[in-house]
Amino acid sequence: MKFLTLIILVCCAPREKKQPALVQDNIRGTVELNVKEIRHVKKSAKFFSSTTEKDTFILELRGNYVTKSKIRFRIISFSNEVIYEDQFDMMALYGFGPDVTKPNPDSITVEKHLLERFENFFNSDNFVRPAIKENTKYEEIYNDIIPEEEWEQIKNNSASIGFVYTLWEESISYIVYSKKMKKAIVYQVCC
Repeated sequence: MKFLTLIILVCCAPREKKQPALVQDNIRGTVELNVKEIRHVKKSAKFFSSTTEKDTFILELRGNYVTKSKIRFRIISFSNEVIYEDQFDMMALYGFGPDVTKPNPDSITVEKHLLERFENFFNSDNFVRPAIKENTKYEEIYNDIIPEEEWEQIKNNSASIGFVYTLWEESISYIVYSKKMKKAIVYQVCC
């Protein structure tokens, strides 16, 4: 009987849960890293398709590990329409991250940098008005992304608001809302 009681106590005893890896982040406090499923959403209300109504910019992080996660970037208009959508790997935010001279920076440093870039994706510095400065010239390389006539319409609209974001090291995309197409379009790419 004592043996049976001992087995029941051992089998039914609460098990110690494995603590997740935690790192202190200056932006959001303590952040859980390397968990089974990461789901983090960053939202920001910004003037974009209108100068009087704000649209919602959404960045969603999903995956098993920060460095292996996928990001879905969407812009939802003030009238609740999806006007822009893009998807990319979380590592696309690494860019010229810390320790780029080292062949293998430690994973905590990489993850912290990626999470910081994620949190700052919608910084005010990434919004430009007008979207295209007055003295900017249309270049032939834009032919693949936007017709010159449409580009000139954006340039001539001093109220246009552009959003600029960088992926990888030098892939810079400039997007703006097109009233004609009723969606956000890429009007310039760089490097």
